[in-house]
Amino acid sequence: MRSTLLQKIRWSVIHTQEIPLLGTLYQKASRVVTWQIGRKLAKVPGVEAVFLRHSRPDLPGFMVGHSDLDLTLVFNDEDAENPERIRTCHKELENLSYQYPIIQIQDTRFVSERELTQFPRKLSSPFELLYQPEDWFLVAGRDVRSGVSHSIFPDYIPWHSEFNKWWDNIIQHHSFSETRDLEKGFMRTLYRCALKNQITLQAARGVSVTKSNGFIDDEVSTISFNGNQDLKDALVDLKKGNFWVKNPEEMKMRILFLVFLSVRNFFNV
Repeated sequence: MRSTLLQKIRWSVIHTQEIPLLGTLYQKASRVVTWQIGRKLAKVPGVEAVFLRHSRPDLPGFMVGHSDLDLTLVFNDEDAENPERIRTCHKELENLSYQYPIIQIQDTRFVSERELTQFPRKLSSPFELLYQPEDWFLVAGRDVRSGVSHSIFPDYIPWHSEFNKWWDNIIQHHSFSETRDLEKGFMRTLYRCALKNQITLQAARGVSVTKSNGFIDDEVSTISFNGNQDLKDALVDLKKGNFWVKNPEEMKMRILFLVFLSVRNFFNV
């Protein structure tokens, strides 16, 4: 019952956020919710800081009803080794995710202060392929970051554990799974997957990646497609239609094929 109601609300928000006044209201509500979540998590014993790694409700590209919060919680070193503290925090996350579906627990990461301070010094320990701690946004707590992280050399990027995940895992999962989004013809998830895969290939070629305010947005114009004009055209068409299509099955297979083509071109197979 609750799940059905939440889905109805979600689709109503997605459909109506292009209306200027409603869109502004949704964004402001999301900012308040994010601030409340950060405050509550920062009060959990042992938590020193709450960060957003990726999209933020105050930036373009955050779609209320579809985007979620990628949280990173930094623990002090002592409590990071305390299982009871970790369980308490996880329980609070579960409670908050029930109140605020904008939280996806599987996307939340726990890290200690010691681990965080190692990122700037060790080339082998970037937190993610395209994001470093200095890109994160502090929601609550104190800023425990120090230094500037090393960028990964382009030649090393194909060896990173995250390099193949977009085309080899995530986009195929979404393409071959039955989801309400695709049933309704809403393609933003596949759009973002294809975009991030292309950006990863771009970084591996040594082409700089644009991150406005530390966030990779939905703009196709800032990305190099390395000759794959068909993929660029497909993504541009999706963006123009606000990610809605009448033929989702055909479109998702087209995007998947074009993504594979980009990967083939990268490896020059």
